[in-house]
Amino acid sequence: MPAVNRITMIVLSAQCLLLLSACKTAQPAKGPAAMPIVPVSVARATQESVPTELRVVGTVKASAIVQIKSQISGQLLRVSFTEGQNVAQGDLLFEIDSRPYEEALRQAEANVARDRATIIQMEATLARDAAQAKFNQSDAERYASTARYALPYPDAPATCWSTPETCQAGLSPIVRILTENEPRRLSPFRQ
Repeated sequence: MPAVNRITMIVLSAQCLLLLSACKTAQPAKGPAAMPIVPVSVARATQESVPTELRVVGTVKASAIVQIKSQISGQLLRVSFTEGQNVAQGDLLFEIDSRPYEEALRQAEANVARDRATIIQMEATLARDAAQAKFNQSDAERYASTARYALPYPDAPATCWSTPETCQAGLSPIVRILTENEPRRLSPFRQ
């Protein structure tokens, strides 16, 4: 049994040590944590412009995206902006070589001038032809009235010429106009 006493003694000693360590004296509680001292400086207030600077992390998106497409073809002479530059409506962005289009414009203007001259010439020709037609109409009416009175029988058809009396035969300009397309010439008779 002596071995059992020894074990019992060791266990009892360990328990006492544990109890003694739990019975420490209580330390007084500290108050709230003290705030650190902050240094303060003083300056006179003045009115100045202060730049607005905003530093943030994120993605920038445009409020509007405009796609530019050329409506004509040609050589690009100049780009009037740099990437990222702000542009306003109506600003010149690109310049295309205008010489071919200016030449086409001059050619079209020359064609218009030529066509106007042609119209004026045609109107003059039309006026001349109208005057000639009016003159020919009056001549035809004069010749017709002269021919009608030259016929011995004014009511007889122009293809049937007969005379009841002895007359002198001969050619006249009237007969040449009336019989130009006939195979044989007719002669008017005069009393």
